[in-house]
Amino acid sequence: MRDAKARARDETLLENAENLVLAKAEADRRVKAKEEELRGDIEHYKAMHVAECRRRRKLHNTLVDMRGAIRVFCRVRPILSHEKGRKLASRNAVTFPKGSLDEMTLSQDEEGVMKRRFDFDRVFRPASTQTEVFEEVRPLVHSVLDGYNATVFAYGQTGSGKTHTMEGPQSDRGVNFRAIAELFSEGAARAPRMRY
Repeated sequence: MRDAKARARDETLLENAENLVLAKAEADRRVKAKEEELRGDIEHYKAMHVAECRRRRKLHNTLVDMRGAIRVFCRVRPILSHEKGRKLASRNAVTFPKGSLDEMTLSQDEEGVMKRRFDFDRVFRPASTQTEVFEEVRPLVHSVLDGYNATVFAYGQTGSGKTHTMEGPQSDRGVNFRAIAELFSEGAARAPRMRY
């Protein structure tokens, strides 16, 4: 009787083992079929992604072109601490129309009578941050990576803040450092699709 029970148990175990082998083979077949199906989907979505990136770049560069090949920004620096005691520093030589981001006025005489009004693509007031200035330049960085040429330069008299805007202090970098960092980070982000 013990042999019959042992033989029945062994047959059941053998049958279960055979069923497991068959089930594993079926599962492996299904997984392989799904992988093949997904591989086709993945290639399809990769192609769609590349096409979408191409369209996005084209639209981005069209927008940059529409804004103008040459854009002029003006950044007005704040009055420095050593200038505050001077008579001229007590009055505002530069004023900004309320709500305007693209114009400023210069007044020459002591009464503040407007002598000149200037329009720019963007005027940065004395309280503007390095980040705000760089945000106007950032689209050019992306255009450079798309193969366009771009130049950013600062012009103005000595002491007007060109070096501060372009280089900035260690704690708050300017346009140059931020643009280079953006070039490398965006280039790394595009690395799977593009090589520079």
